[in-house]
Amino acid sequence: MTAQNQTDVKRAFPRLFFGLAFSLSWLIWIVVIATGVTATPLHIFAGAVVPSVVGIALTQRSPSKEQHQDFWKRVTDFKRIGIRRYGVIVFLFPAILVATFVLNHLLGGPPLALAALQQVLTNPLQLVLMAIMMFLGGPLAEELGWRGYALDRLQARWSVRTSSLILGVIWAFWHLPLFFMPGTHQATIGMSWGFWLFILDVVLFSMVISWVYNHTQRSTLSAILLHWIYNFSMAFAMFESGTIPLQTAFIKTGLTLIVCIPIFVSGLHKPPDQVENTLVPSDPNPTASRTGDIHA
Repeated sequence: MTAQNQTDVKRAFPRLFFGLAFSLSWLIWIVVIATGVTATPLHIFAGAVVPSVVGIALTQRSPSKEQHQDFWKRVTDFKRIGIRRYGVIVFLFPAILVATFVLNHLLGGPPLALAALQQVLTNPLQLVLMAIMMFLGGPLAEELGWRGYALDRLQARWSVRTSSLILGVIWAFWHLPLFFMPGTHQATIGMSWGFWLFILDVVLFSMVISWVYNHTQRSTLSAILLHWIYNFSMAFAMFESGTIPLQTAFIKTGLTLIVCIPIFVSGLHKPPDQVENTLVPSDPNPTASRTGDIHA
């Protein structure tokens, strides 16, 4: 990598990605809001899939085959993750939610409603369909963009800690139209204290994903799986009413914050060298490559 290429990478910011992700997702969702209909999963998915579509499109626009291969290998390579990281992915947020409801009950809150949940657990087909919808609707629809494309470019310019916070804030406010769309979980929260808890939750979640991502050789698959387990766990927690009480939400956010403190202080290390190497294509015309991808 030449000195000029290193400088270009450090100045990189995925403004085109963020601009397209916001404008296209918001356009779709604002049209749904304007029609006054109650949102269906298809309405939500139509906007949610934009980040991954944009991330794929901008990656494919690059003339570098190295970038193409790196992008898709990070999505499909199960071996990058490792047993311990799989343990974190599978058990971290379910454990946080179990602790949340135990503490909530000890503090006088209502117990977790289990009637409808038990009905789902005894219906394997409904459970499988729920799992598939949860996988497609957020993790696969979003993570090829947020982590698969944007995070590396932020980390090429800033520290992992700063990049995680920037991406977390951007990602959180990307959800804003959903708070005005009847039929969404966000609409049940409304523009209240719950809104700010949601924003904080997404920023904290972004930090956890960044930690896992950077400790699994930049595995986009790890981000997809962690996002999936998080959404799946939250769906069980909210199954009865479609939301969780404010006290319960405060406890959950507090526990997540406790988990994030050591991650923020010492766990968000400098990303692997591959970040810069894959952003600067080994192409015979590096100027064209930088113009076509680095500043996207």
